[in-house]
Amino acid sequence: PSSAALPQNPATAAANLKDDKALADYYHRLGSTLASRQISLDIFICNQQHPSSFSSSSSSSSSSSSFSDFLDLGTLGKLTHMTAGRLHYYPEPLSSPIPSLLHSFFSSLHLALSSPLAQEAVLKVRTSIGLSLKQYFAPGVIHPSEELELAALDPNHSFIAELQHDGEKIKENSKVYIQLALLYTQSGLSLIHISE
Repeated sequence: PSSAALPQNPATAAANLKDDKALADYYHRLGSTLASRQISLDIFICNQQHPSSFSSSSSSSSSSSSFSDFLDLGTLGKLTHMTAGRLHYYPEPLSSPIPSLLHSFFSSLHLALSSPLAQEAVLKVRTSIGLSLKQYFAPGVIHPSEELELAALDPNHSFIAELQHDGEKIKENSKVYIQLALLYTQSGLSLIHISE
């Protein structure tokens, strides 16, 4: 006998896929709305019981999963990513005897509440001829104008901007220029930070 799980009934699989897509679409719309209103979202998820104590069988015979039965951290992670927030997941209950768990939770919570924030941040990378921005690896919303918009930015955020060679010849021993401009609001003041 095989220990592999039996495949789902095609009708059940289609219903679950439809529910998952609807949930993903909802969170995408919610993330877009929050980001457009400059709201950053940090989510803290804590279990009330140890993960191994969850039963593998559901008490209901319903074919579709509900949010109470299933938590899609990947979908919630996209929500926090779009709003330049963070997702904190603690699989063990906070009442667990692991002392570092409670310390980690409160440290993350304190950092989220007390870090200095730059709000309504817009980041733009400019380059000299021969180079261009290929893509950002960063939280927030990337616009077609190659601007990265972040609802909030704290000292612990980081970004990667991948550059590409455009094919134009860069002369030997010539200089290449890269400029990073960050426009943001802090304590009610509009500020700009430029690094070259």
